[in-house]
Formats: sequence, C-alpha cells, structure tokens
Amino acid sequence: MGTEYRKDELEKLLISHLTARGFHVQIEKVIAKKIRWRPDISAKTDDDEFAIDIRLNDKITDFWLTLYRKTYKIYPHLKIFVAIPEDVVIPFTLGRKLAENNVGIILVSFDGLNFLLEPRSPTERETTRAIRRILDARIDIVSYANLEPYVKEIIDAVNIFEIGCPRESIGAVGRILETSIDDFLIEANKQHKIALSEARRKSMDFHNKIGFLATPKYPGGQRRKPIVISQSEQSKMLSVKWDRNIGDHPANDAEVQQLIKDSRLILELGINMIRLMKGKKEELQS
Repeated sequence: MGTEYRKDELEKLLISHLTARGFHVQIEKVIAKKIRWRPDISAKTDDDEFAIDIRLNDKITDFWLTLYRKTYKIYPHLKIFVAIPEDVVIPFTLGRKLAENNVGIILVSFDGLNFLLEPRSPTERETTRAIRRILDARIDIVSYANLEPYVKEIIDAVNIFEIGCPRESIGAVGRILETSIDDFLIEANKQHKIALSEARRKSMDFHNKIGFLATPKYPGGQRRKPIVISQSEQSKMLSVKWDRNIGDHPANDAEVQQLIKDSRLILELGINMIRLMKGKKEELQS
C-alpha cells in the first residue's frame, strides 16, 4: 500500500526537494495576470523557471489544459508541470494529453523528485507526434505483469514510451533497474551473502553497482565474493541507457521507425534485467 499524501504534505516535499536543487521557490505566485492563474508552486534558477500544479490523483480536466496553453502563449520560456504522488499510475491517455499540451510530470516522494516527463522543444514535440503516428504495436502488459513491486513504475515507463517519449522512458526503466539492484543488494547483505554497508551502497552509482555484482572481489582488497551476474548480463545492464546514436531528431518516417525499433529493444532489455534481479532476490529468500 503506498503512502497517501495530503496536498499540503506534497507541497512541503516539493519545496524541500526543489530548494535542495538550488531553486528559489514561491507559493501561489501570479504567473499571468490576464489569465489569473496562480500555480501551487513557482520555482526558478538562473536557467529554468517552473510553474507547478499539485494533483493528488490522475484527474486533470480540459479546463486546466486550456489554461496551460494560454499561459504558454504569453510565457513560452516557462516550463509547466503537474506534480503527482509517486504511487499514482500515469494512464496512457493522461500522459498523451499532457505531452500534447507540453506539460511535464513530476512524481513526488519523501526520497526525492522523479521528472518522469519534461516539457519539450517544438522540434521534440514534432518527433513525439511522429512516433505516435508510426508506432504500430504496444508493449504487451503480460511481459511484466508479474514483476511486483516494480509494475507500477514499469507501466509509467511503457506509457511514456508509447506517447512518443523514448528517451524519458529508457531513463525511467534505468532507474527501476537500479532500484531492483538495490533491493537485491540489501537482501544479500541481510542474508550475509555479501558485506556491503548501507552507506557504501548509497555512495555507489549505477555503473558501480553493476560492476559490484559482476566482480569476484571486493573493491580495494583481495577478499573474494560471489559473482552475481555474468559478463553478458553486466553488458546488457550497462546498455539500459539512451544511446546518442539513436538520434533525437529523425528526418523522415524511416528514421522514426528505426528510432522506435532501437529504443524499444533497450526498453524491453531493461524490463528483462529487472526480471533477472527480482529472480535473484527471490532465490535468496527461498
């Protein structure tokens, strides 16, 4: 069961996390007097200006989408987001509406902010529309329906891919894979299969954690430890990231089709690696 937030609790978390990132934060600042819109939170740095509305569920009406479009006409440099508790599933239809109106999604938790979808440039939005037009098959939910406790996050990542945002989708799956690796490492340490303190684990980045799973020795010493993943599995895990060679701005339908094919392979590889780590954790518990 996920954490249920009140709006004021979500607001405090947003302010705390944004301030920690160096943003100057204001509450209910008037953005556009002609529209009379006061976003719940305004946040600004030298490089970015965000207007954020807080939602406790996945219900966002056309009234708000129209208001956001009007605001963009007056302030095209602004980045508009809706902030939603991390446990709320982002339906495909909602993700598509937000993407079409250039509204980003922030998932909020006690641990931090997950920028699941960011407002995009005009060129990026054109690519998004082309991907949706050409995408001919959705990813079968059966392929990941048994991957609790990661199913909700995978659904979000798949939906983001299918609304035409493969880069963000692959980034999301990479974060889920890292979570599944963390879950295995915590369980393995608890079962005394490895020796890895929480402080050491938290100091490791994604690549270091994967390397730790693959190496037969502890870093900085001769003491041996179990090899958890093969070199092939290590290589596959390291491949779960956006490949710049895919290209962000395809010039024609053939290039869009290739972008879809390449990014889909990475997305599905990430889901398979999550399945691998979930299985290895369950082996420890059996």
